Amino acid sequence: MSRPWIRGFLLSPVLVFLFGTTLHAQTDFVYTNDDVAGANTVSGFAVKKENGALTAVPGSPFLTGGTGMGGGLLGVNRATTCAATGRIYVSNAGSNDVSGFTVDPSTGSLVFLNRTSLSLSGPSQGGIALACTPDGRFLMAADSSSREITVLSIDGDNGSLKSIGGLTAGGTPEGIKISPDGRFLAVALVNMNAVAMFSIATDGTLAQVRDSPFSPPPDSAGSLVGVDINCASSLLFAGSSGASTTVNVFDIATEGALTPAVVPFMPGVGTNSSVVLLSPNEQLLFASNQLSNSVTVISFPAGSLSLVAGSPFAAPGSTFPSGMAVDQAGNFLYVADGSMGANASIHGYSVASTGVLLPVPGSPFLTNQPGRTNQPGRLLSLTAFPGKTCNQPPDCSKAIASPSTAWPPNHQMVSIGVSGVTDPDGDPVTITPTGVWQDEPVQPGNATLSPLAVSADRDGAGDGRVYTIQFTASDGRGGTCSGAVKVCVPHDQGSDPCVDQGPLNNSLQ
Repeated sequence: MSRPWIRGFLLSPVLVFLFGTTLHAQTDFVYTNDDVAGANTVSGFAVKKENGALTAVPGSPFLTGGTGMGGGLLGVNRATTCAATGRIYVSNAGSNDVSGFTVDPSTGSLVFLNRTSLSLSGPSQGGIALACTPDGRFLMAADSSSREITVLSIDGDNGSLKSIGGLTAGGTPEGIKISPDGRFLAVALVNMNAVAMFSIATDGTLAQVRDSPFSPPPDSAGSLVGVDINCASSLLFAGSSGASTTVNVFDIATEGALTPAVVPFMPGVGTNSSVVLLSPNEQLLFASNQLSNSVTVISFPAGSLSLVAGSPFAAPGSTFPSGMAVDQAGNFLYVADGSMGANASIHGYSVASTGVLLPVPGSPFLTNQPGRTNQPGRLLSLTAFPGKTCNQPPDCSKAIASPSTAWPPNHQMVSIGVSGVTDPDGDPVTITPTGVWQDEPVQPGNATLSPLAVSADRDGAGDGRVYTIQFTASDGRGGTCSGAVKVCVPHDQGSDPCVDQGPLNNSLQ
């Protein structure tokens, strides 16, 4: 039975809500591990989408509860984003622990979670590198002084950390990276000029890959320092300390072994290019040059490396440009300055489609930490939020209700499942109903609705009742999709299919 005027009145507020949600822009943020030699802090900045300029988020800087060291190895990842859970973690080299925060996605303000000790013998003079597994279940912490890698489990509810084991890195770890498929941990061993590879079990346990660590070709210059891995988890990129920009590319075998993919790329520009970072579209590779205060940009469109015109791009006034981060769209690049004390700042660049870098308005941006002048340290690490993600969301386009017909109309509740939702990465998908609608008026005793069950009822004078179940599907790694399925309660068995008159009543409002 059709009631057009009622449908229109009840549906309009819902349409306003849906359009409001669709048009809401995602805000990107950048967070630094200030590594203050004293009470350590995290500085947070919101990214202005129009031009990449940074503005401090409310409450910044945020105390970590631990102490920093004020320096150390340049390629150490002292801050990391867990994209699947909306949290960031930073290491405190002075107090040998890790601090966690949740991020307010609208303002960028941080809420302190807790601080977890790594039970190491003493302060980490080199720094503690962090990497989060793609599913947000584990955090790896590699200490450059003790040469230990600690595995921390992450509580899914509150984000707290718990040490569950670890092993010796086999050398001095500097930059680390977990492959986007979650299977391997890559660790640059700076003292050995090699990359160690470890497999990651489902319980977080690490095991060294056979024949690890892996060395670059003999004609490669410098020592391997920073690493990054492409979304396909098939290529590893390694930056090197040395006289000029040197980038090594390795193939990653199924079992995690590394073999050189191309000859070392040495364009003869930049000095001490320790840290490397792939752009979100993986067409560009950035390398920060610590001893020439610049950034080299390398094009990588089809398996071959080439220098972007204008490289290296200067970071005027910088001291040891080190850690880098890029916004999720890949429009802006941010580089930790490396300056000491009150001059600690971030250099920002807009990234053209060609890879050319231009300073964003206002760059560099001071972190403005109170008292930092008397507590020297080097700003060497930062992370972007939500940051780059390789996860593909679920596909809701082929969802169907199971069953799609409820018969007979005996007023009994019929449980409805949703099938046909798939995930390109093979992740398990959780489906959550967000609304259950029907196209006929509700009369006492005529219809009852619950999240994923409907009452086998219809209007005897109508054309069959149609339930529309709206839902969201989540892969547990930050990927979601939305969809709707329909269930028909026909007027008579064997009659024509239900005629959907449009949503009228929503049981979840």
